Amino acid sequence: MEIEKNHTCCFIGHRVMIETEKLSKALQDTIEKLVVEEKVNTFLFSGKTKFDNLCFYIVSDLKQKYPDIRRIKTRADFPFMNGDFNDYILDSYYDDTYYPGRLLDTKGLVYQGKSEKERID
Repeated sequence: MEIEKNHTCCFIGHRVMIETEKLSKALQDTIEKLVVEEKVNTFLFSGKTKFDNLCFYIVSDLKQKYPDIRRIKTRADFPFMNGDFNDYILDSYYDDTYYPGRLLDTKGLVYQGKSEKERID
């Protein structure tokens, strides 16, 4: 899968955090501004942090208003997924999945920092 970097956003945050209405509103406003003003249409998620999950739900809500938004599950731990598990991920949550090819050299031993760096790159 090819991802156009100029219109892509990834989320990196704390595994544990306190979710407040103020934080949720600020994130929603910021993400919607990215969609409207910066034409961001692709959002990358690892799904491993509470911050990531909060952003996922906000983007999913905005997808109702902006149906061209794509939610991409980036995977650092499963380079090859097919069949029922991949279909479950796509049907249930995400619009597509992405495994950065550069991580194949790690033989499945990917620490969080390397995964985050790959999403940023």
